[in-house]
Amino acid sequence: MKKLILFCLLFISLTGMAQQQELTTLISKIQAACSKVETATKTFEQDVNLLDYSSIRYSFNEVDQKGNKVAYAYDFNFADIDINTVREVTQKDIILVVLSVKNKQKLVKGSKNGKSIPYDDEVRIHARNVDHAREISDLIKKCIPLGEKIIASKLKLTTYDQMIDWLVLNVKNSSTGSKSITQNLKPEAYVASFKLLQISSDGKTSQHEEFTFNLADINLNTINFKVSGNQFGVGFEMNQRLKSIQSVKDGKKKPPVDDLVIFTNSVDEARDIKTVISLVVPLAVNKVKSDIPLLKTQAEALKTLESLVKDVKLNERTFGQSLRGQCITTLTIVEQSTSTTVKNGYQFNWMDINPNTIQIKVSGEKMGIELPVLDKKKLIMKYKNDKLDGYENELFLYVEDIEIGRRLKNAIEKTIASCKTTYQEPFSDNTAQILEWLKANIGEVIIDQASIRQIFELAEEGNQNKIKLTSIEVKSSSSAQEVMEFNLSDLNPNSITYEIKGKWIYVRFETNFKNKIIKAYKEGKIQPYISSSEIVVKDIETARGTIAALKKLAESLKEK
Repeated sequence: MKKLILFCLLFISLTGMAQQQELTTLISKIQAACSKVETATKTFEQDVNLLDYSSIRYSFNEVDQKGNKVAYAYDFNFADIDINTVREVTQKDIILVVLSVKNKQKLVKGSKNGKSIPYDDEVRIHARNVDHAREISDLIKKCIPLGEKIIASKLKLTTYDQMIDWLVLNVKNSSTGSKSITQNLKPEAYVASFKLLQISSDGKTSQHEEFTFNLADINLNTINFKVSGNQFGVGFEMNQRLKSIQSVKDGKKKPPVDDLVIFTNSVDEARDIKTVISLVVPLAVNKVKSDIPLLKTQAEALKTLESLVKDVKLNERTFGQSLRGQCITTLTIVEQSTSTTVKNGYQFNWMDINPNTIQIKVSGEKMGIELPVLDKKKLIMKYKNDKLDGYENELFLYVEDIEIGRRLKNAIEKTIASCKTTYQEPFSDNTAQILEWLKANIGEVIIDQASIRQIFELAEEGNQNKIKLTSIEVKSSSSAQEVMEFNLSDLNPNSITYEIKGKWIYVRFETNFKNKIIKAYKEGKIQPYISSSEIVVKDIETARGTIAALKKLAESLKEK
């Protein structure tokens, strides 16, 4: 097997050498063909040189009748040229061989009298006549497929570590005329995470920027050349345009961004970096997946979850976060600035969070996990400065960066699945025990200055089906009593649900076919029969249990 691998490597090496030698021979022929060309008013002194691999420098001096000379030079790679666009074009008294870059990308680096000029998407070689132009065209058309093969076999990188080492070594300083960019790429603590340092200077001022990103988050379809004037680089965007790149400018933390450019000195440098990034991203995705903890048990998931919910500082503001590692949990977020402190508390059950719509979100400087409730129901109790403030249908957990975010998201998903699996109703299937649970949990609820006192009991001793529900609402200056009598077997199980009115949460129910058979009293006086009613409860878990209990009783007693 080893002999076979060595033979294959030797064959590839010899093939590459043969292709390079063939290209060198063709370039020599082009050099011989590209000599002096004269028009009525100008003379073009041309030269062609092979740089490395299949990169070419085409240069010429443009000399007018007074002897004034302008020097031009164009660097390009045969691998970038579209073979179908190589053509002869006549312009007045001269014929040009025109080479166009694939997809009209501006990959031709130019200079005029030694000074950089904007990148172009074409090269124009001067010819003495049509036969001369055709000769040059034929030679170039032979060079293009060779250039493509040479570039394809240029980077012999096969492993993740080789590609990472190559990137760290080859992301280097860039200089374009009066502007220079000092660049440095170094690995960060997390797998596939890197920090890109860029210090740009024009000789008078400088700008210091740092970008922290993960290779696994790059959208492969967006990796491309970026050209601006005479500045060249490789740009890419993050998946789903998520602003996951941490940004620091001149020492101050800035809002995260969703794209980045690595600057280069030439198209060849950019092409190699683009190739290696394209190769390493899929490998990075697998590396990051492998680095995320499996969290096999509920205890592991809850412990990880609790440890990842941390304080987050955003310049002048701090979000102090703490979470209890339980299925029915309490999240506390204390937001502090130089002038204010606001404490928000949230009580909820993880199994109410929709795992399919959890996502990492970025808004301005804030990055976090958005946690929507299933069916957008308001199942999250919110407290502001320790007082009940109402109910929400989503939460936002702040994170420092994308690395904490992806691990927190994983822990949340595992927690939701585990809490759903292990959830048990707070009562057995025994009718008497369900009724006892309802009696114990339907009671007084106090919110602000108002209270509702309730008594859930049997209307007739020994009759588990017939219920008497007494409700006394007490306000600061008044009180009102209502009594309802109904059969549990008359309730429509599908109608039993919860309803939120301001800060109050109710369990509502209707009779089968909305028949008006619930007997009602108000202040001791008989009222018209009704088809629906409600029970006020103290929190979401009591509502969940009450709904489940009433449904079980309605279904089981209906069968008797």
